[in-house]
Amino acid sequence: MKILSKISLKTRSSLFFVLFVLAVFSVVIVTSIQQINDATGFTASRLGFPIVERAAVLIDGDAFEKLAKTLDPEDPFYEETRKKLLEIKEETKSLYLYTMAPYKGNIYRFIIDGGDPDDEKFSPLGAEEDISSYSDAVLRVYEKKAPQYDQTINSTEPWGWVMSTYAPIMNSAGTVVGIIGCDYEAETLIRAIYVRTLRQLFIAAVFIVVGFVLYRLLLNEIAAQNQWLVEANKKAEKASKHKGYFLANMSHEMRTPMNAIIGMTAIGKAASDMERKDYAFTKIENASTHLLGVINDILDISKIEANKFDLSPDTFNFEKMLQKVVDVVNFRVDEKQQNFTVHVDRDIPHILVGDDQRLAQVITNLLSNAVKFTPEQGSIILEAHLLKEENGLCTLQIDVTDTGIGISEEQQSRLFTSFEQAENSTTRKFGGTGLGLTISKSIVEMMGGKIWIESEPGKGSKFAFTIQIERKMGEQRCLLNSGVNWKNVRILVVDDEPDIREYLAGIIQSFGVACTVAQSGEEAVELIEREGPFDIYFVDWKMPGMNGIDLSRKIKERYNGASAVIMISTTERNLIVDNAKDAGVDKFLPKPLFSSAIADCINECLGVTLPEEEAPQEEVDCFEGYRVLLVEDVEINREIVLALLEPTGLAVDCAENGVEAVRMFSEAPDRYDMIFMDVHMPEMDGYEATQRIRALDAPRVGEIPIVAMTANVFREDIEKCLEAGMNDHVGKPLDHGEVLDRLRKYLPRERGVA
Repeated sequence: MKILSKISLKTRSSLFFVLFVLAVFSVVIVTSIQQINDATGFTASRLGFPIVERAAVLIDGDAFEKLAKTLDPEDPFYEETRKKLLEIKEETKSLYLYTMAPYKGNIYRFIIDGGDPDDEKFSPLGAEEDISSYSDAVLRVYEKKAPQYDQTINSTEPWGWVMSTYAPIMNSAGTVVGIIGCDYEAETLIRAIYVRTLRQLFIAAVFIVVGFVLYRLLLNEIAAQNQWLVEANKKAEKASKHKGYFLANMSHEMRTPMNAIIGMTAIGKAASDMERKDYAFTKIENASTHLLGVINDILDISKIEANKFDLSPDTFNFEKMLQKVVDVVNFRVDEKQQNFTVHVDRDIPHILVGDDQRLAQVITNLLSNAVKFTPEQGSIILEAHLLKEENGLCTLQIDVTDTGIGISEEQQSRLFTSFEQAENSTTRKFGGTGLGLTISKSIVEMMGGKIWIESEPGKGSKFAFTIQIERKMGEQRCLLNSGVNWKNVRILVVDDEPDIREYLAGIIQSFGVACTVAQSGEEAVELIEREGPFDIYFVDWKMPGMNGIDLSRKIKERYNGASAVIMISTTERNLIVDNAKDAGVDKFLPKPLFSSAIADCINECLGVTLPEEEAPQEEVDCFEGYRVLLVEDVEINREIVLALLEPTGLAVDCAENGVEAVRMFSEAPDRYDMIFMDVHMPEMDGYEATQRIRALDAPRVGEIPIVAMTANVFREDIEKCLEAGMNDHVGKPLDHGEVLDRLRKYLPRERGVA
């Protein structure tokens, strides 16, 4: 056993298989030899029984019994039977085929040999010999009424060794009246035995070969499974390690803003001057926003892992959505003095139907990464293209290209995997949860598209994704007012960057308006002097030589003070607004540029009112005369809501749990116009409180709006609130605008005091 324990499993398996094969082959050989030794009976019966049984069927037993009693070879039956048996004899190549019959204690054998017709056709065998002493095989035929074989090899001259088989001939009464006999040459039979034995050995060899092949395949499969288990174990260990890195990063990403919040809170409390307090509050706000982003990422990835991540399609303006995204990342672009350009395919429909918030989340993530990993004064380009449109279903491709640090192939393989990042070291330079791309991949795939990366270290990166999204059916509104003869309007674009210049000119020309371009202030002056003043000027602020401020001043003073000057710039407006206004600038257009924003500027410069459906509606957030019931068990949360709602003039009563809320409403159901209901509370939760309020026998119980105000923000949580009888849902942490939206939705304006 000690020796076996030192041998590998594969070697031991091979050894045992070889021993098994030898044992099987030995059994086959021994069995074959035994069959040769037993050939007298077994093989003779196998070869002779079909012949004698077939011959016995051809003989009429009653006629044979009559022939045997008369011993008359001249009987016609004898000759007919002899012909039939001769045919069988020739067909089967037997040595003798004959019949035997008892008569007066003797046995007579009728020879069927096809010899000379004058030969004796029958002869007695042992005139004094009793039937019982003739042959055991013959006696067994009479006793068992079934075919039998002779177990001895008889020597009969001149044929040598023969083997015999017998079958009964029976009359209509079922009595054995005779026997059919068949003799074979021993040499022929033994040759057949050897052929059969060799066939058995061949079959055994085939089985052994097939078994060996299957055995080798089994070994290979076992080896492959073992390798798979090893690889799976390595992957599991790797995944566990990456989850460890991920949890460490999450701890870092959550503790860092928490540290800032706690620290800046202490600094703000200790500060004596308002400037210092405002500084602390600003830092607290920034850190809180970052922490909320981390929490949202964790919640999103949790939804994805639980297959509960859903989209909420709605009608939206594609360019407006992009503008909101750009506004989010622009301040970081300005901080790093990066060159940020946006190109939107003019063929993309303005109004689409889809989940614009999730789409904006993907684009924001890609742009934020580009800004993060691109050095100062680097370049970032956002491009949107319409690939195709079929039956109102548009396929869009959105690319984010940067001149940042780039990503290696090995890092690219991990980018879209949960709990993994391109870099996991504790000295991570850029930070982040590492979940953004995983979430983005899920969103893109749910929108019927795919996401990929093209990058090389040191050569920047390009993230691209496609989505399928529906066009809002119906006529697309023209961005410019149709009441103006735009063919008579002349516009000049002045920008030193060729891409921006051509992009802006292309948009204006797509409106059907004549547009001329100049690459510098000096060239613009020459064009004006040669072709005369233009109606509208789009002037870049920062240009070599004559900058936008100087050009604007010259346009207003020397050429046509009535012309409108629109200044385009990536710089914060408040940094240049005073100088620009002194120079006569009429409007400001921030980069990157969007066709809808350009159209709005052109319309406004020519004094054209906006189309009615696009005209901004001023929201009057005054709800004096209304009273709401706030149901919230946490004191600080009540304070936050009261502070948010204080400027609206809304009267608010508070209940600290569901029991108190039901009591307060049942006592004065006409007192309240709306209820904000927390979900998790002691004594009675928000679900039960809502159900009890709806079940009260009081006026307005089925009409009063009840809005869930809870940190449970998954879709199933929202559905559970609606099933309980609530009308709407607001997630925590509270968004001031979202709370006001619910108030506007459920409190009629005509009752409020503006």
